[in-house]
Amino acid sequence: MFTTLSQRVLIMRRNVASLALCMCLAFPWAVCFSQGRRGAISQDLARRSGLELAWTTQLDLDPTRGRVVHIEPHISSTRAITVYEVYHARGKDIIRNTDLDRTGKPLGADGALVAAVKRMRAIIRSNPNSQADPEISQTAELVEKLIADAATLAQRTTQAEELDAKEEDKAEVDLAISLLQRAQAKPEVMPRLQRRMVPDIRLYAASATGIVNALDGETGATLWSTKIGRPTLVTQGPAANDDVVAVINGSTVYVLDAADGQLLWKKMVSSYASGRRITEVPSAGPAISDTQVLVPTVRGDLLGYDLREPLLFPTRYGALGRALTQPLVVTQSVAWPTTARAARRGSTTKSYLYVANANEAGTRYRLESPELILGRPAYRTKGGQTSFYIASRDGYLTCLSERSGRLRWRFSAGEPLEHQPVVFGDGVYIMSADGGMWRINADTGQEEWWTPGIFGFVSASGNRLYCTNANGRIVIVDIATGSRRGILQAELLAVKLINTQTDRLYMGTRNGLLQCLHEPQYDWPLLHLDAEEDKDSKDKKPKEKSPSDRGAAPMPEDDDPFGGGDDKPAAGDDPFGGDAAAKPAADEDPFADDKPAAEKAPADDDPFK
Repeated sequence: MFTTLSQRVLIMRRNVASLALCMCLAFPWAVCFSQGRRGAISQDLARRSGLELAWTTQLDLDPTRGRVVHIEPHISSTRAITVYEVYHARGKDIIRNTDLDRTGKPLGADGALVAAVKRMRAIIRSNPNSQADPEISQTAELVEKLIADAATLAQRTTQAEELDAKEEDKAEVDLAISLLQRAQAKPEVMPRLQRRMVPDIRLYAASATGIVNALDGETGATLWSTKIGRPTLVTQGPAANDDVVAVINGSTVYVLDAADGQLLWKKMVSSYASGRRITEVPSAGPAISDTQVLVPTVRGDLLGYDLREPLLFPTRYGALGRALTQPLVVTQSVAWPTTARAARRGSTTKSYLYVANANEAGTRYRLESPELILGRPAYRTKGGQTSFYIASRDGYLTCLSERSGRLRWRFSAGEPLEHQPVVFGDGVYIMSADGGMWRINADTGQEEWWTPGIFGFVSASGNRLYCTNANGRIVIVDIATGSRRGILQAELLAVKLINTQTDRLYMGTRNGLLQCLHEPQYDWPLLHLDAEEDKDSKDKKPKEKSPSDRGAAPMPEDDDPFGGGDDKPAAGDDPFGGDAAAKPAADEDPFADDKPAAEKAPADDDPFK
């Protein structure tokens, strides 16, 4: 019996469908735990790797041509979020002062307290039999009094009523303190109230068409979205501090208000020489110090625009070559690598690393490398002294004094280093272009371990590193031994933010899908900023230093919004501790003319000579 061509095709389709069904029945995990069609990681897939999916969001982008070009995290040093946690038999509820009320306005600290107390009242009323317990009855009495006082305070309309209500304000505070004290003294009594202060973490994302989004780093909520410049021009950045956000579109730098995204000022990137105005072309995203927006250019120069007086001529930091990456601002310094043609034979390009004053004119020193420096330097502060860690394609990791540029040590990996180094505690981690990660002791430069197949870095927790392999999957590495702990399928998420500030993993797609994951034991972010420095000197008086290490504004010494801390930080880490440190020792200036020759670094110590 002969069959027609259409019948043969139908039989083949049935066979393929049957085979696919058998594969699904035989390997159900391949269906249940694969990434979604858009690349999103499911909660089940995250939990297989020991992670929790905190949130998923979609950025406001142009659906036709919009794609994410850069995401910048920022931790505020002056603002904190007040969080009230209501613990009950089935878990806990979280109310933040940034949550919105029915009118779309933030609750504020007082509103969050009232909302938390009302939640406690609803829990108590849901189980009338529980009020027979005298302890719960006492909690219910405090709750009712606080809600009644809050209702009275909300009805004030005149200034006289405000002045007469000071005693009522004090009574409300006392009632809130009583509830918090009861939770500490008798944690077994449910419901109970707990308050904590957590850092204000934001993500600033820029698209290729000039749309800038501000997100809450812990909830994924969109705080604001605005459009700058022309969609046909190249967008670079953003950079941020507590007050402003800077983005480059074409040859224009835009400075936005960090609170609402409103445009504060914009300026064409240009310099002045011999009385003439010279239009410059930005080569990378900007950086922000305490007083300036710093813009790298294709000529290698760095231009500093005053944040408060943008009409002033920019501060020009002269350099050779072309700036490669976004500058790094740390304490009172700014560092940026450039590339230039090499004069000697056998090499077509070489790199310079320039270090200058971040808030005033003056280049302090430069370093020369025979090969390219493609990544930003990393830094670490210990004992009041800051060190730079620079990786280059000639395979060297170099540690320098941030203040003077004096060589402290260098390590040879023997393979090209293109990824920026990252620092956690007393370890420096470098990744080679051929695939491999080293952990180097940050003090001595000695190798501690090596693991193969690592090409990039995403984040780190107390005892785990989250890296990427050649396929874009997340490889979980033990921070102490370098052994593998698991793999997370994330190859469809092309955007993986290098987060060296907290333990959160931020990943997404170029189309604007963004997700946040973290380990289940860290309900609140684990900060890596100067954690080692805090541990070594927490009993010392804090020294005065610029907190612009991450582009942040200064923190008042007597107002530490992070004093609450995390109940479960990593061993030895105080994520919300003070930034105490000994007074920095004055490093020697290798370029000063009045220094004796014996005090200068030996010529053999120059790693790039």
